[in-house]
Amino acid sequence: MRTHLNSADAANFLNISKSCLEKSRVTGLLYGLPSPAFIRIGNTHARSKILYPIKNLEKWLSQHSESRTVATEGVKNTSQAKEVL
Repeated sequence: MRTHLNSADAANFLNISKSCLEKSRVTGLLYGLPSPAFIRIGNTHARSKILYPIKNLEKWLSQHSESRTVATEGVKNTSQAKEVL
């Protein structure tokens, strides 16, 4: 059973683009939340391998879901919810 995913598979797991996930490693934010923790294997940035522990991706997803729930709390219809998000 896999415990870590590369950037492409992690982006697919989160249902986002690979470039968005890669940018989050630089900015530290992904959709307004701290980006998922990752492991860098190798000495140089150009030749290093990036892996994301699946448990970190699942944790980020749960935080993202909670954040969306709080943002839409008290909104009465879907059109208002879309404006909030």
